[in-house]
Amino acid sequence: MENRDVDENSKGDFEIISHESNSPSARNTIRNRILKTTVLFLSWCCLGLYAEVLGPSLQTYITVTNSDTELIGIAFSLRELGMFFGSLVGAFVADRFVQWRHLAMSCTLILGAVTIGSVPWCTTVTALSATFFLSGCAHGAMTANGNTLLNSIWLKQSGGPFNFMHSGYGVGAALAPGFLAPFTFELVKTGINGTVSTKKIVRLGIPYAIIAGLCCICAGLFWFFNLCKSRARVAHPMELSKKENGEEESDARSDDDNDVVTPSRCQKLAAHKNILVYIVLPTFFLYAALVGNERVFSKYLFVFANEGPAHISKEDCFLLTSVYWIVFALARIVTVPVSLFIPLPCVFAIQLIGAWAMALGLYLAPPTWTMYLSFTVCFGLFKSPLFPTGLGVISTATTVTGLIAFFVNLGSSVGASMLQAVAGMVLNRMGRQTFPLFVMVSGLVLVFIGAALIATTHFYRIRHGSKSLSAN
Repeated sequence: MENRDVDENSKGDFEIISHESNSPSARNTIRNRILKTTVLFLSWCCLGLYAEVLGPSLQTYITVTNSDTELIGIAFSLRELGMFFGSLVGAFVADRFVQWRHLAMSCTLILGAVTIGSVPWCTTVTALSATFFLSGCAHGAMTANGNTLLNSIWLKQSGGPFNFMHSGYGVGAALAPGFLAPFTFELVKTGINGTVSTKKIVRLGIPYAIIAGLCCICAGLFWFFNLCKSRARVAHPMELSKKENGEEESDARSDDDNDVVTPSRCQKLAAHKNILVYIVLPTFFLYAALVGNERVFSKYLFVFANEGPAHISKEDCFLLTSVYWIVFALARIVTVPVSLFIPLPCVFAIQLIGAWAMALGLYLAPPTWTMYLSFTVCFGLFKSPLFPTGLGVISTATTVTGLIAFFVNLGSSVGASMLQAVAGMVLNRMGRQTFPLFVMVSGLVLVFIGAALIATTHFYRIRHGSKSLSAN
């Protein structure tokens, strides 16, 4: 009991819970929660658009900058680096300036709009790399703030909302090729020796401007939310003052009451260490394996289907990729009602095992279009919800703070960079047929790490408890 009290007081410093509205009537209405969650979903749609529109534009970047795949690949890697720095800044802002999370979301969306709108004007690899770096900063800062904001709205009921919000990324990614299709044309070039080459080039200006405009609309909505909060503070200054003073007095009383059983800062550091060991480290390794496996599948699926044993046509490969992203979005939406009836750890375990089983099936299946399509759809159904469901599992044990969101993004960035590089080397040296084997093996590692996270969050919840606060 003594350790439990120490941990509860210590978590107050480690976890910063945001109160979404200062008006009692707004605080307790489900309407405001749903409205903000919907806007977060739309923001993730924009994120999916301006992140996944880059892949179909690859040939255009190469042509405009007069470079090659390797140089553009370096530019893409700088985007991952920018995501790391953006996550670091976003996590600090999300935890340090809780009341400005809406404003932070607005700023990150504006930065995303500026960067995606600037890409068509980048005619050198250097300019493109710098723009991608800033785009990554916007991506990382937005997810760090958005995840903590959603968790502060729903708290321990965040499992379904997390899946709904993150399904927006799949929606945006599925729509990205459609945004570019009307502006795509064939560029025919004749070489010195008379050879004719045809490349599909995209006029980037209009579609990228549309995506930037959508980002600005979402930014305006978050600006409106921030304005409403500011007005609420002005309209109810005494109520806010009493609330803040009451919290300070409560904290002071807790310190006085527990003065005998909390003798030093060491006990607070011990409580922080518990969260670090049980939550933060497993979270980092989970998302490194999860996102790395996910990026390998989405980036190399086309190459495997087209150049692997089946030799599927490019048109069917485009269809296969589009179907994957559509299923990717729908699976997260379907998980929302499922998570209301089945405990999140059970849902998470089913998804982990299901994704690995589908990867194994793809590895063992005969190389035909029907088999590839079937196992790709099933893989997407199980794999897609893992990211948000993992956050939901974490939220059952502790609040998803900016620090935890930072480690989610850090693990995602490290895992995506490392596994994509290793997969590219393996496929280049050992052949395209090794793709499903690589996905299956990395998926098996993910199963063990996911099981470890389920165990650590369960153990932490039993031993230290979790704060049960009313959703604000």
